[in-house]
Amino acid sequence: MKIVVRSNSRIDFTLSVEDNQTVLELKEILEKKTRIKVDEMFLSHRGRLMYDEAELGTCNFKEMDMVKMHIRLLSCKKCSC
Repeated sequence: MKIVVRSNSRIDFTLSVEDNQTVLELKEILEKKTRIKVDEMFLSHRGRLMYDEAELGTCNFKEMDMVKMHIRLLSCKKCSC
C-alpha cells in the first residue's frame, strides 16, 4: 500500500509499505531519505503516536493515508535548558 509522510517542513514523501513492516522499519526508510536520525523523530497517524514495535498493518491505514513525521527537540549543551 502507499502512504504519504509529511515532515515538519511540509515536504511530502510517498512510500510503498507492507502490512508486516514495523514503524521502526518505516523510520529507518525515512532516515535514509531525510538524514534525520531514527531516535530524533516520532511518527503519528490520525493524531495518534505510532510505536516502534507496532506493525503497520495494525495502524488501520487506507491507501494514501498521511503519516506525520515530527522532530524531537533536543536541548543544547551550552546552557541548562
